[in-house]
Amino acid sequence: MSEEKKIIELEDGQIIEIEEGSLIDGRFTGKGRITHKYKEKALKILEGRFIDGCLQGKGKAIFIDEHGSERIYEGLFKDGKLVTEKKIKRHLNEPEEEITGNVFSGKGLLKNLYSDDAFIQYEGEFKNKKLNGIGKILVRSKKGLLKERVGNFVDNKLDGEGKLVIEKNNGKKIGFEGSFKDNVPAGKGKIFVEKLSGEYLEQNGKFEGKNFIVNK
Repeated sequence: MSEEKKIIELEDGQIIEIEEGSLIDGRFTGKGRITHKYKEKALKILEGRFIDGCLQGKGKAIFIDEHGSERIYEGLFKDGKLVTEKKIKRHLNEPEEEITGNVFSGKGLLKNLYSDDAFIQYEGEFKNKKLNGIGKILVRSKKGLLKERVGNFVDNKLDGEGKLVIEKNNGKKIGFEGSFKDNVPAGKGKIFVEKLSGEYLEQNGKFEGKNFIVNK
């Protein structure tokens, strides 16, 4: 017969449910659950195995905000941080969010699905849980407009060499390939148009503010 769980409430608001293990200097090592209570009824719940109060190995982190909406992270944890597997997001009136790979610092895929045909997706390199490095963003609107950004990202924005392509419902593509700053074209490059018929047009030049100056 298994022992009953031990429940300990600390002065800082933590509630620790111990299946196995013990507290050492106020930090839990073993198997169980830690609940952090915050203001406005918000909660953070951690489940799995802990070392010095940090999740290690396979586990789950649940965040509940003051409105009762949930975010659930499942996978492998190291020093309390999710490093593999996926994140499942459940939130009222918000898109479903899918994560694979390491989106904290590494390579992975992050996708927000608004409907069957509308989404935002990034695949590439991450650092400090932001888009940093080489990657690609795809955005499809509910009206079917597809926008693609490819290149070097700095803190979630295209910065440096990259490419922007917008595909309209009729299959026509327009875009810019060259230098970007803060997600917009800035500097030398080329603008191009690709029609559904296969016809391709391009002009080399550079952006000065919002104006594109064609090379003579």
